[in-house]
Amino acid sequence: MRFTTNREYNILIFDATTLKGCHFRRRGSQWKVDRYGCVAIDSNNPATAWKSLLKTLGGGAECMLIVGGALEGGTFFQCTTLELPLKSLKDALEFELPQYLLQVPEDCRLQFTVQSAADGNCRVNVYAFPAAALHQLAAVLTQSHCRADEFIYPLLALDEESEAEAVFLPEVEPDYYFQRGTWHRKSEQKMVDYRNRKHFILPDDGVFELQCYRSCLFLAELVLGERFKSQQAGIRSLPKSLRPRRYRAQLRLTALLVILLFGNFLWGKWQNYAKWRSEYRQLTSETAGLVQKTDVLQSRLRGMDKELKELTRVVDLKAGELEVVDKLAALSTVLPSDMMVSGLRWSEKSLELQLQTEAENPDLAAILRPLTFWRIEQLQQRRINDSVIAVTLSLAPVEAVKP
Repeated sequence: MRFTTNREYNILIFDATTLKGCHFRRRGSQWKVDRYGCVAIDSNNPATAWKSLLKTLGGGAECMLIVGGALEGGTFFQCTTLELPLKSLKDALEFELPQYLLQVPEDCRLQFTVQSAADGNCRVNVYAFPAAALHQLAAVLTQSHCRADEFIYPLLALDEESEAEAVFLPEVEPDYYFQRGTWHRKSEQKMVDYRNRKHFILPDDGVFELQCYRSCLFLAELVLGERFKSQQAGIRSLPKSLRPRRYRAQLRLTALLVILLFGNFLWGKWQNYAKWRSEYRQLTSETAGLVQKTDVLQSRLRGMDKELKELTRVVDLKAGELEVVDKLAALSTVLPSDMMVSGLRWSEKSLELQLQTEAENPDLAAILRPLTFWRIEQLQQRRINDSVIAVTLSLAPVEAVKP
């Protein structure tokens, strides 16, 4: 037995007069029959029995519903054919159908399962029935307001282990049993008990009768086994309108998960962007601070450079003349008392004087003649007002005067 994705199944077996069913729930590696029931079918209103039994069995929205039974005009047989993919195998069986049936049903439908394959051949269980036989089942399902996942003829569950058994399922064939690939008329011989009971946990309430629900367990062997998923394409016969729409909830849940994942993706992107923005702002602030510090340091460096240049200029200056005081004293001696020195600028190459006097046409050449160590290099006079004359005088040392 395999671990299926679903945790619970309802399996119903019907015939013309009764409807039986079991509710299977997974318990570890086994399946437990939680609830079971058998009701009589009212030929005038068969949907009542279906509603009653489904209510008894219960099951959530995700509970799978498998329906089994015999359809009017249906025929079951076994054959050996080439090992092919399911789609190709179906086409091959439809082509070879006249070899196994005396009369091929109109608009024939097939259900089949592959038992085993060896040396390129495989043993196949085949159930052929007319498409119109599904109309009655479809009407009952519609009237009972339920939908089925699959309709499966129970003997499709035959495999190598059950080949030697006398499989008697009165719900599908009350007068015959199937053994070793052929049908046999029912006799008084004791039928073999259900073989794979170890796969199921059966009710121990003194009411559950194994032979009564043998068909449900036999079909459960296929539905809950390893072969069902791989061979589902060969079994499926119900139209889409009769199948449940439970997958809409799964689609909604998937859409919700996709939205949540997308939201989580956007949230992660936003967090990364917020982190990047915070780091960017921090780096921008630090960069602005560093630029400001750089400007301050450059300003200080320019100031220090100016100071260094000034100090260098001062250091490079000559000591000057030792007799500068005597020369200034001699200058003050020769200047007349009515002449005022308003500005004086002494450099290595010249002495610039700004004088003011009230004398008319002062003869500075005669006045400065006693100063033999200076000569007049430039002389300008201009009148400030009626009584004052401004004189700009530039004197050069005698040794600095060009010849």
